[in-house]
Amino acid sequence: MNDHNSREFILDEIRSIFAKQKIFLMTTVDWQGRPRSRYMSGRLLEDGSIVGATCAGSAKVEQIRENPWVSVSTFPEGGWGSPFFILEGRCSVHGDQDTKNKYWTDDFTSHFSGPSDPDFLVYHISPVRVTVSSKGTDKVHHLDDNFIRTF
Repeated sequence: MNDHNSREFILDEIRSIFAKQKIFLMTTVDWQGRPRSRYMSGRLLEDGSIVGATCAGSAKVEQIRENPWVSVSTFPEGGWGSPFFILEGRCSVHGDQDTKNKYWTDDFTSHFSGPSDPDFLVYHISPVRVTVSSKGTDKVHHLDDNFIRTF
């Protein structure tokens, strides 16, 4: 049984939520310091980071290159009281062919012709702070630089 205060428990909760919710809200910061949010999809990696596809000419790419801090959040699927997570981290954008080949999936074919499409870039979010609710409890857990606080 997982300890509800362990890093692994929190990552398991995030994996469970992410498996059900393929769409999340990603917020970047624009050149005026204002938040800019959009719906995105991505894949959760084993280490808790997120990767996905984006268009080379999108505003978010420019915003990420100017200020790599982003926030990702899911909406509680069953409404208030349902599991959710909020992740803050540093985002990077990659256009090298090795990275594009590594993370390419057929899910991207609705927007890109293939991994060599010049408009296809990979974004990668490395989390620095995570807030996640637990299913079956009213507790919210925080993972911050590998330190967990439970409220």
